[in-house]
Amino acid sequence: MAFRNLLEDSTVLDVIVESVRAGLPLVTAARKAGVSASRVSDWLHAGKYGTTYGIKGHEVGWRNEQILKDFVYRVELARAGWEAEHLESISKQALGKGKNGRPEWKASAWLLNNHPDTRQTYRQEKNAIEDRRESLPIYQQVATLTDDELKALASGNDTPAD
Repeated sequence: MAFRNLLEDSTVLDVIVESVRAGLPLVTAARKAGVSASRVSDWLHAGKYGTTYGIKGHEVGWRNEQILKDFVYRVELARAGWEAEHLESISKQALGKGKNGRPEWKASAWLLNNHPDTRQTYRQEKNAIEDRRESLPIYQQVATLTDDELKALASGNDTPAD
């Protein structure tokens, strides 16, 4: 199918938008619609920045330019809708409006940790070394042993062989 035909085939664009709304990444949504991900990326770029010659040297034309602008808008709406639906679900769990009717602290913690307005305050960075309470004394002792002392311990002897 030629460039123009794909853009004018609203079912291709509809499949992409509906797939993004369902949570599919754009690459997968493009494949589902039978279009390459790079072509969809070109469409979004041209629609967002209003370039008429931006897609691999093809002239977009005023009609397709409007189709691309609408497509960008619809994809952004679909992404926002998917995100909002999931954040609302987490918020309901945090407030106790979920299945069991009790507030879920993990949902509240996740929201505080990841929401753009609160993540600077509540974000918890995980570092495996810092999370350990303290090194066990035995590991500190083993670290100071020589190779011969380690071999002796491995063989069941308390002292290294001379």
